[in-house]
Amino acid sequence: MPEVTIDKRHYEIDGILFDKDGTLLDFAELWLHWARQWMNNLIEDVQEVELDVSVLGSTIGLDLDQNMWDPAGPLAIGSMDDLDTLLSFCLYEKGIPWNEATAIVVHNRESADTSIKLEDCLKPIKGLTTFLDQLHSASIPLGVVTSDDTGRARDHLDGLGISDYFGCVIGHDAVQRGKPFPDMALKACEQLQIQPEKTLIVGDSNGDMVTGKNANLLAGIGIVSNEIQTSSHLKEADHLIRNYKNSKVLPKKEEDN
Repeated sequence: MPEVTIDKRHYEIDGILFDKDGTLLDFAELWLHWARQWMNNLIEDVQEVELDVSVLGSTIGLDLDQNMWDPAGPLAIGSMDDLDTLLSFCLYEKGIPWNEATAIVVHNRESADTSIKLEDCLKPIKGLTTFLDQLHSASIPLGVVTSDDTGRARDHLDGLGISDYFGCVIGHDAVQRGKPFPDMALKACEQLQIQPEKTLIVGDSNGDMVTGKNANLLAGIGIVSNEIQTSSHLKEADHLIRNYKNSKVLPKKEEDN
């Protein structure tokens, strides 16, 4: 069985599941810029009421003044549907009918999607590519389980040039129940043909860690790549890392005669 070491801890595994945002790619580089664009689009589009960009940001767990986000908040761990609903409610509170509010929010989110140049916003976590190379060379099955939509997740992996490393990509839209329910992890294990109890999950939210426990995975590795953020939100992590620079595949053990 393949063996990996992640920050001095050793695991014999069948495979590894990775969250995407904040785990494979730098969260702030992509999502803070995207969210700010979305908020500005809304304010420009909705002239009949007064919207405050700071209030909109805080509604989804984003402090635009400090360029920081709540790692336990909606932007970090919620689905697109969650974000749409929260911002639609902000418009509804201002007197805009719910059906109009949701249409406005979705339209402006889609505008933000198309205005963002992915090549300028996608940055891998330190040490990621080297670690993925080693895992691929050892034929260790890898999957992505993300609260993002599957199609957008694939676009991001393509933009990073790492799509070929992963045998499956499971987004929020691919399962009936998202994180922290076990559905994503179990579906990924099934597609990769690996045993959950011999599978690691790596993620930047406690929801990832709870997902791993609910799916009876081997261990949950919490990652906090932003140096000024604490790890206090990762209460269920089995251990913590800042990046992948100290992660590697161990040489295959020689079989006993």
